[in-house]
Amino acid sequence: MDLHERLRRVDMRFDMCELTSDEIARRIEGHRRVLCIVNTRGIASEIYGRLKESDDNFHLSRMMCPLHIRQCLSEIRRQLDDGGDRCVRVVATQLVEAGVDLDFPVVYRQMAGLDSLLQAAGRCNREGLLENGVTHVFRMQGYMPQGTIKESIYAMEELLRMHPDADWFDPDVIKEYYALLYKRTPTFDSQEICRLSETPGEVRYEEIARRFRLIDDEGMTLVVNYADAGSLISRLKRVGPSRALMRELGQFTVSVTRRQFEEMRRAGMLDEPLSGIYYVEDPMLYDCKSGLKAGNEYLEQTFVI
Repeated sequence: MDLHERLRRVDMRFDMCELTSDEIARRIEGHRRVLCIVNTRGIASEIYGRLKESDDNFHLSRMMCPLHIRQCLSEIRRQLDDGGDRCVRVVATQLVEAGVDLDFPVVYRQMAGLDSLLQAAGRCNREGLLENGVTHVFRMQGYMPQGTIKESIYAMEELLRMHPDADWFDPDVIKEYYALLYKRTPTFDSQEICRLSETPGEVRYEEIARRFRLIDDEGMTLVVNYADAGSLISRLKRVGPSRALMRELGQFTVSVTRRQFEEMRRAGMLDEPLSGIYYVEDPMLYDCKSGLKAGNEYLEQTFVI
């Protein structure tokens, strides 16, 4: 028997219709222990906000600072280990798909590339305590994929049309997915980094450094008012920056897009205690469950005030 067959712990099921945030929330509430993973921070916030308020519901995204995420993961693990009767419902972005050891009997995953779907399935019946866990793959109504994830989703959709009953854990199916993905991707080097470094002794380091971006949208880092971040900002103002202090402040940071940053700055939501360091001082702009409130509704409220 193939190794992947012997280690099978999960059934992957595809929902062919598009679902709204309300429908996803209702499905999540139908399970006592469930993890839902989506493609964007906005979608995570939207679905989480539609769940009935409960201490058993958790939100995980990069709108939360690193310390907040660690504390939330610790509480999720504690509740998962606290007997079988405790409800644990988590709505998260892809941050839980690698390097995060969580085990749920049911996982919901928004449509993505096969590699991401398999990562999500790895959080389902992870310990193999069930005969089979279930990972449900769903499509979001009105969602238009952007950037690199777009080609991954299109390749997965094409594979699904070709082989609707495929064994998605089969190595041959995974190879076929990557073949479709690479066929759809004209180049993985749009900035011509390889050309700039192909001649030994003539590597154009400065030009490579200028062009290379792991993430196209240059984000802006903000310090948020969570836990004792305020006392660290006061120390920064009083004694200035140091390596140790900046490392501590790093536990209270959230990255936003440059567009979000400019909107927040125009709305008067940012303080600049030191040149280039931005602090969201208003505690009402950081939610203890879902993190930084940088959506349009909060910007509009600030402008009205």
